Amino acid sequence: MSMIESNFEIPSLDSLLASDLFWDLVDQLNLVEVATVVESIAQLGLPENAIDLFERWIERDEEATVELSSGSLRVSDGNGNWVKLPVDKLKANG
Repeated sequence: MSMIESNFEIPSLDSLLASDLFWDLVDQLNLVEVATVVESIAQLGLPENAIDLFERWIERDEEATVELSSGSLRVSDGNGNWVKLPVDKLKANG
């Protein structure tokens, strides 16, 4: 068996977030999926990028509504689906 060498490099998160392909994929996500991605990016210590991602998704969804209450961000997709993200999860890690 031969091993195939590859020059493929995994892009940095910053370059990924700057790519059109990434945003095209984000535009295909539903509310729960985008909330999961937002939490993951925030946990990586990039809260500004996480918030940018959520804002872009909310702007794309004409029926989305956003509420901020009791330290949580609540977002609806207008179809009865809600996600609730604690604001502290969207802050930089320590």
